[in-house]
Amino acid sequence: MEIREFTNGWVVYNRSGKTQRIELPKEASGVASGLKNARWHTVPDLDGEIFLKKIILSVGATVDSGTPERLESH
Repeated sequence: MEIREFTNGWVVYNRSGKTQRIELPKEASGVASGLKNARWHTVPDLDGEIFLKKIILSVGATVDSGTPERLESH
């Protein structure tokens, strides 16, 4: 199992010979799996996943870093 952290999340690759359940240090959303805002994720053998961290914008406001938002100029 290889895990690499980046600014906005983690990349995980499993080549252990069996499905692995992992716990990340913070809530994250799986790009391929679609699992949202969880610390525990399952990665099948010989598979990988990108997990995006939940970004906090201000007190009480959050956005999932895996969901692109359209910004409009005013």
